[in-house]
Amino acid sequence: RHMQWVREYVRGIRKAADGRGGVSIGLMLDVDGSEMGSFGIPGAMFGDSTRKPILEVVILLGGPMGIEESVLPHILEVFNDRGDGGFHEGTAKVRLPGGKHHSYVALGELFSFHDRGFLVPVLEDHRTLGADRYGQWYRSISRTMAEL
Repeated sequence: RHMQWVREYVRGIRKAADGRGGVSIGLMLDVDGSEMGSFGIPGAMFGDSTRKPILEVVILLGGPMGIEESVLPHILEVFNDRGDGGFHEGTAKVRLPGGKHHSYVALGELFSFHDRGFLVPVLEDHRTLGADRYGQWYRSISRTMAEL
């Protein structure tokens, strides 16, 4: 019953993005995800103007222990359904700098990223490069910045 609600909600988000000429994506904080950051630059570094922009983002957020293992695969199945039922871009698994955070701190950080104009450009870069290449690029830039 709950999964039907999730499926309908995700379809509505996808439809909203379609109606505005863009795409939708799920964002999941994951300890094994790509570390994300903007380096203070409010724009995509690897933007692709030929692709529809990310216009709808849904954050999947669990508590300090995450989302129950019995539930998470079902949610991700809905999010990642690339047919007409899930998000256009599936789910980006990312982590915030500084390690594990309580959910309210993580959500506050994500909203802060959004308010400063960083969140969607970071997701655009993640989408353009893919998780592995984005992670490599981020680590390389982080090391370079630390050496300055």
